[in-house]
Amino acid sequence: MLYFFLCMRECLTSISILATMIHTTLCFFLVQMLLLLNKTD
Repeated sequence: MLYFFLCMRECLTSISILATMIHTTLCFFLVQMLLLLNKTD
């Protein structure tokens, strides 16, 4: 049972790291798009 909880914790940690990476990438692209739009004005 303890092993199961440790495995779950590892899975949740990796999922949260992946979600953070995706969120950071999306924010980066959003900022780049806004900068490009501001340049074209």
